[in-house]
Amino acid sequence: MSFVLFRLKFSTPLHISNVRSDYAQSETIIHSDTLYSAFFEAWIKHGLTQQIEKQINQLQFTLSSLFPFTMDNKTKEYVYFFPKPLNLSYAKVSEKKHKDIKKIQYVDKNFLEKYRNGYRELIDEDYNLVKGKYLTEGCIDTNFISSEVFPRVTIPRQGGDATPYYIERIFFKENSGLFFIAQFDNDEIKNHVISALHYLCDEGIGTDRHVGNGFFQFEEDTIDFETIPSDYAFNLSLYCPSAERVKEIMNDDHIAYDIITRGGWITTPGYNTLRKKYIRMFKEASILKINYTTDGRIVDITPDKTTLPETAQNIHPVYRVGKSLFLTVKV
Repeated sequence: MSFVLFRLKFSTPLHISNVRSDYAQSETIIHSDTLYSAFFEAWIKHGLTQQIEKQINQLQFTLSSLFPFTMDNKTKEYVYFFPKPLNLSYAKVSEKKHKDIKKIQYVDKNFLEKYRNGYRELIDEDYNLVKGKYLTEGCIDTNFISSEVFPRVTIPRQGGDATPYYIERIFFKENSGLFFIAQFDNDEIKNHVISALHYLCDEGIGTDRHVGNGFFQFEEDTIDFETIPSDYAFNLSLYCPSAERVKEIMNDDHIAYDIITRGGWITTPGYNTLRKKYIRMFKEASILKINYTTDGRIVDITPDKTTLPETAQNIHPVYRVGKSLFLTVKV
């Protein structure tokens, strides 16, 4: 099973907003719904509104969230990290090693394939693979992602006192960055996505792009996964199923999942004081009863117009994409 992979190598620092909109703390991954929105915004800037309408009616591509990658210092091969599966146990690991084991946030592709084949319980020998918050056989610099907190000030346009605040910015070492995986229904939509990526290289991604954050270059590659027949799967994106699908995937003892709430402010000038509707999705690395490679829906999260002022009645539709990529796993 093969997917297209894109590596984003950042030339400037990056800040990724969290659910609290706390500038002093940045996330280290970009969720798939944010990436979909970035592509839609790029198409709007290029006048491709018909392409957006077409995709809203039937989405022709599926994206994973953006996860970390770096290079093995010995083999000089890229090491790709995925979120630690939610049902990975460390009960068999010596208690004195639990503190370090609990720090694991990401596993490399080799371990993920092992997990997909039924490996669920870490043992003492796996402790040698723990490198900070990463579980990998690779020889890596555990600090390939670092951060610094910088002071900033907000100056009111109408005068008044400046308000200080702090922003955390993420830095990546050479041959490190964030990657995402994609599946395309046809070459036309792939070309549109690549065109949007070229635009985002110079426009930036993340928060505070106007001061130079989030600029990058990208490389295209492929990534292969073992084909494993199963009725269960591990999601690589935020996932918003239909109500009917929820009933199918939730009634099972083998599932493990976490829920994330997504919302935030509308970014369109003139409407950026308005909040989107909130929606809950399955977080990445959940284990669900599903045997599809892709699934999910697009949700209209436009604010209720009955609550909006007269000046905002002509607001455009706002959508959140909850379509996810899945990898089957044995249970």
